[in-house]
Amino acid sequence: MQDIGPLIRLLYQRLKAPDGGNLAQLVPRALGNDQIVPGRSEMAVTKTVVEPGGGWASDGFLVPHTYLGYIAVHYAADVDQHVTFPDEAAIYRVLETFSGLPAVQAEPHFRSLGDAPADWFLNTEPTKAGKPPVLTLAFDFALSIDLTLKEGPPP
Repeated sequence: MQDIGPLIRLLYQRLKAPDGGNLAQLVPRALGNDQIVPGRSEMAVTKTVVEPGGGWASDGFLVPHTYLGYIAVHYAADVDQHVTFPDEAAIYRVLETFSGLPAVQAEPHFRSLGDAPADWFLNTEPTKAGKPPVLTLAFDFALSIDLTLKEGPPP
């Protein structure tokens, strides 16, 4: 796999889909402090880690990569937490079933999506933009693939 984009887009689409995460307000980037308001959600890749292993294969040099990111859903700070549980369950279902999707199973360089712990916290970042704090439900994810580099001849 030379481009992680198709898998990231598929994850994003499943999170937005009514039969998936049902996050209609999900945006594929980190929100600015002034954009973090109840009802909005975001998904972003924040870091890439090169994993041990890899080597030359018939289609190039394979380098195991893990793309770390998060999904966050924002609610009014005074919302009763039970209101967040349907979103938590829907997002968890999308993350847990992702590797079973036909498009993912057809990708031979896909390794795993990894664990996806959820965290609820009072998010004060919006106060930096003069907005009220929000309750944020956040999931971390780790999407691992074998990145294929075509440059150079095999040794």
